[in-house]
Amino acid sequence: MVGSTPVFLLVTSRRTGRWIFPKGRLSEGMEPWQSAEREAYQEAGVKGVVDPVPAGSFRTWKTRGVRRFAIEVDMYPFRVEHQLEKWRETGERHRHWAIRSEVARLILEKRLVELVEIVAARVGGTQVAAADEINA
Repeated sequence: MVGSTPVFLLVTSRRTGRWIFPKGRLSEGMEPWQSAEREAYQEAGVKGVVDPVPAGSFRTWKTRGVRRFAIEVDMYPFRVEHQLEKWRETGERHRHWAIRSEVARLILEKRLVELVEIVAARVGGTQVAAADEINA
């Protein structure tokens, strides 16, 4: 949190190094928001409380080997309560806290930036990591 301005936690993707929000596949036996919470922990080393109601969804591309395909991703607001110094993917990713204007410069997907605005309005002055969950 910067004053009363919400800040967002970004991580780098492992393959390209671009800034993204933590995301991953739905896990069997877990609710989507629980999967999002797990991914935020694994990819960014944060613990907290996930809003079980997604802020919305966006379409992006996933690459596996030489295949590229569209995926639908739900974004869940995540109030960060604890940030680990070392976590599962420490050596594979960088993390960065950013205010909305910086997120808009660093994130490539326009719809995702729109969802950041929705999350910011929803959480007010809270530290958040928008955890995404792939509906694939």
